Amino acid sequence: MLPLLQLVLLALAIINLSILIGESPAADQTARQHDPSGDWRTDGVLTLYDRAAYDREKALDLLVALAQHEDAALAERALVHAQASVRRAPADALAWNLLAWSHALVGAERDARAALGRTFALAPHGAALARDRLLLAEALRMDEVAKKDATVRTALARDLAAVGRRDEDARQAVPTLIPKVVDAVAGPDERR
Repeated sequence: MLPLLQLVLLALAIINLSILIGESPAADQTARQHDPSGDWRTDGVLTLYDRAAYDREKALDLLVALAQHEDAALAERALVHAQASVRRAPADALAWNLLAWSHALVGAERDARAALGRTFALAPHGAALARDRLLLAEALRMDEVAKKDATVRTALARDLAAVGRRDEDARQAVPTLIPKVVDAVAGPDERR
């Protein structure tokens, strides 16, 4: 009787394991979304399998909470999650953007500038990141760098143009929100 029970339990364990593996995003082809380059990723609902996405979202949640409640511990925790996300997904421009913000909020300006530079390298035409990058560039006084470095000036100019294309209200508000960046990129006489 005991060997029969063990055999049945073993069979059930094998069936459960095969179902579990079959439903995981790596094995379930229907859970994949393909991009133009032929690579694939899982649907957003399935990000619980993606630790980098979890860390990125956790960093974002902590940064949003930090905007509502000034707390150095929140900034430190956001930094830890942003670093983990970048470590797990080094080609994720959004994760690098969150890392840049996290570094800036804990006072690590040099690291924040380096992470911001990485977002420009990974997503040079990243219109979705443009507004955040410009606000961070203003906070980090990137206008000083842009005046000396044509690569930074070009990246900031691209983001300024992207913001202008996406949102008319934002385009009109840009000169008052980030005047130093606008002056460094366009010059004070072209601030419209």
